Amino acid sequence: MVASGQALIASYLSKGEYKIVKEVVDSVLKIGLFTGISLSVILGVPFGSLATLFTNDPEVLAIVRSGILFVSASQRLNALAYVFYGLHYGVSDFAYAARSMVSLLI
Repeated sequence: MVASGQALIASYLSKGEYKIVKEVVDSVLKIGLFTGISLSVILGVPFGSLATLFTNDPEVLAIVRSGILFVSASQRLNALAYVFYGLHYGVSDFAYAARSMVSLLI
């Protein structure tokens, strides 16, 4: 998702089409937010019951549940951070990244 966004942003920035760049960034950030919310639900809802497959100790389960609550709650922010970083990297260092990837293939 971010790799295609990087390519689109680099292409449209080089053409000076800033309105399309904004649309691409908005779309990719929305997809990232949706992915983060989905991961929060997928991790948060069933994991409490899945943890009992590994242990029945109530103290361990309490620690695991508090950790999972933190991890699942932070997934929205983590997804947006990774998407934002990837898009920014594509805008600022796309030429360097392209040259370094090609040089690694040689």
